[in-house]
Amino acid sequence: MALKCQSLSERERSEGARFVEWFGWQAAADFGDWLSEYDLVRSGCGLSVLPGMACVRTAGQDARDYLHRRLTATISRLSPGEGTRAALLTGEGRMLADCLVLCTGATEFLLVAPPACAATLASHVERYVIREDCTVENQSDHLAVLSLDGPAASDCLTGLKLETVGRHAFLRENPSALVVRTDSLGVQGYYVIVPMADAPAVWENLRSRVGGLCGLTARETVRVESGIPLYGRDMDETTIPLEAGLEAIIDFNKGCFPGQEIVARMRNLGHPAKVMVGLRFDGENPPPPTTALADGATIVGRVTSGVWSPALGSPLALATVKWAYRETGTNLRANGRQATVWSLPVTPRP
Repeated sequence: MALKCQSLSERERSEGARFVEWFGWQAAADFGDWLSEYDLVRSGCGLSVLPGMACVRTAGQDARDYLHRRLTATISRLSPGEGTRAALLTGEGRMLADCLVLCTGATEFLLVAPPACAATLASHVERYVIREDCTVENQSDHLAVLSLDGPAASDCLTGLKLETVGRHAFLRENPSALVVRTDSLGVQGYYVIVPMADAPAVWENLRSRVGGLCGLTARETVRVESGIPLYGRDMDETTIPLEAGLEAIIDFNKGCFPGQEIVARMRNLGHPAKVMVGLRFDGENPPPPTTALADGATIVGRVTSGVWSPALGSPLALATVKWAYRETGTNLRANGRQATVWSLPVTPRP
């Protein structure tokens, strides 16, 4: 099956991009030297294109109340220009989406989520709209999401007074472009969300401001070192948020939402049966996703994301393991290799 291409692929190709598959999309893995791109995100600012991101717009007099009742976070108190991270759950408390919710107007919201959510986010959000004045529109094919990541990211957006923008809040660069503080890789970072038709001009403008371009390999490495799970890789429709360490995106005091009883009971009366951990591996090559983790003959977990970590000088992975194996220093085996539960985030070498 042919990969889908986003509108900026040719510009990335002209910059030397090497492409790989990413949730059915063609994505730039690197631009010739992923380690330099990694250093850029760690010490400067890199520009990335995020293909396939899910973008869903809701609007109407009842949109605020409807989203507040459907999502895990408090939506009712968001003012225009504010945002929050939230999950959309099944009645059993399992994740349908991990999304950024942006209040773009008094009765308008934009939900932004990873590519694994693109095909289903709009239908999941709209599912329980009955008589509410709330329209749900899939904008994924009409909006481009660019990302600026690194400690110098705000310097690359001079003139927007980004020092006043808290996490998940945003400013408008113009009536149609949103600049959102996300820190999605565990470092200072911003999404720049623009109409697809405007993406080439915005990309060219940002390209002239940053230290360089950044591909998927460097981004994933920083994300894993930071211990940040990605929907579609480290969590899916079988995951309960507490298993992925996402208690912070749940407001347990706001009232009912789908799955609330399950996650509240797990939080108050016990613990998850499994949790996400970091794992440092022997050898040189990162373990592939789904690699089984064993204690003797017993399978106790599986790898979800794996990278080679410059900060550690060794492979590093995110994995889901049974609760009893979560402690830092626990040794497991994976296809004959030793894997040690490692504390995250990993601090880069000076």
